[in-house]
Amino acid sequence: MRFSLDGPRAEIHDLIRNKPGLFEQVIQDIRILQARRSALRLGLNCVVQKANLRCLSGMIDLGQQLELDAVLFKIPHGDDPAGRYLPFAEEWKVFVEWVHQAANLDTGRLETNLSQLSNLLGTVFRDEDVVEGKPVRSFYKNERVHCFAPLFFLTCNSEGNMYPCDYLQADTRPWRGKYGLMRNEFCLGNVLEDSEKMLKNLDAMLRLRVYQLPASGYVECGCCTRFCQLNASLTHLQQQLQDSEINEQKIVAVLGNQSKESQFL
Repeated sequence: MRFSLDGPRAEIHDLIRNKPGLFEQVIQDIRILQARRSALRLGLNCVVQKANLRCLSGMIDLGQQLELDAVLFKIPHGDDPAGRYLPFAEEWKVFVEWVHQAANLDTGRLETNLSQLSNLLGTVFRDEDVVEGKPVRSFYKNERVHCFAPLFFLTCNSEGNMYPCDYLQADTRPWRGKYGLMRNEFCLGNVLEDSEKMLKNLDAMLRLRVYQLPASGYVECGCCTRFCQLNASLTHLQQQLQDSEINEQKIVAVLGNQSKESQFL
């Protein structure tokens, strides 16, 4: 179980979340679970943003002080018209430099994703895309990545309406305007009313639309930090299988021709 905490101190987290006392509430909830000797692995998720960029090492310190199992840093994404959350290019460079240095730190039993981030920054997560809130946009488009996420995960809202993924549901976006139109476009149907119809819609939408979205440069897919490595790996595997099938067909054709020719020898 991971708790969302966007700063190592109350004045940072509560300012970001605009809710005084929230930091202490999270710490208290963690302590309650620990006191019950829960078998759950406990950790923190921290979304990197303007307000916490220069105090992220404090998140590791806090994780160790609380004797947690993990602290994971999340790449920011989405719209930020007021410029409150997404870092500027120079601010992002500070984070990138810190990650490369901190990736080699010995954090003891506390797990982090800093080593993985160090490998992904600049390759999967391009600087110019991150500062615009679409961290995997260029990677998806340049590598011609396809979407396989709905084969493993679906998103359901409180009314039973199903979506191919949480990005296309836009669960953290405004409910009207362009995001409302997107929800209507990608809604698979209601699983409580007709689950068979919903699955048929999923099959059709995946093959005819969703599968192609990342490679086409679809804007919301540029936010897909959650499934980008899964999609990239399966795209690569699919290409290898297709190449193997093509090679196998060529071999069969050649052997077939040779067999025909041998009949006349």
